[in-house]
Amino acid sequence: MAPPKIAQEPYRSARRVFWRRTELITIATDTTPLDGAFHMPEDRPVRGGVLLFHGNTMNFYVGAPCWLPPVLSELGFACLAFNRRGHES
Repeated sequence: MAPPKIAQEPYRSARRVFWRRTELITIATDTTPLDGAFHMPEDRPVRGGVLLFHGNTMNFYVGAPCWLPPVLSELGFACLAFNRRGHES
């Protein structure tokens, strides 16, 4: 059974913002490169920047590093969500 329409709207809106102004990036380090996603506001000036990194055994594409950047981008913040060393281990 499909979820109610009201529950789908915020998710679809957030995904639309997420994919329009997001670039997958790799941060070079002296050992293991770190993958991430850089999110820019769609239609407004940048008010500031936010770095999002996760706890142990997680990654940038689940949890808060995944759903928070679209929300912050709507508020005008550029966001960089990235993996730390040892992610998914």
